[in-house]
Amino acid sequence: MNGIKIEAVSVSWLIIFTHVGLKISLPNGTTVVYANAPGRGVVRQSLAEFNAGRCVTCTPINAADPYAVLARAEHALGTAYDLLSWNCEHFVNWALGVAPISPQLRAAGAGLLAGLLVTQLSDSKR
Repeated sequence: MNGIKIEAVSVSWLIIFTHVGLKISLPNGTTVVYANAPGRGVVRQSLAEFNAGRCVTCTPINAADPYAVLARAEHALGTAYDLLSWNCEHFVNWALGVAPISPQLRAAGAGLLAGLLVTQLSDSKR
């Protein structure tokens, strides 16, 4: 192996939620997953610990500087989880060097807003 291989890993929870992390394969053959979870914060764990028996999806990441991704993931170890500002998606995006956003959180917010609008429109027609 010539360096570090990085993959995004994900598992589905209750069909509608996805938990994501970073699977990093080191030159010596060691593979670890960095993930951010409620009650644990950012942790380094095995793939088996990450997926907890669920089907896992791995997507290769072509990072410009995989060593920088590894350094950011290591730096974040122990950082507390926060659903709104530092969840698993925020962490993975930040570690990859992009804006720490959560598409699932944005989609949930948009869905909630749409539901409130539909309810308001329905109530106003009564």
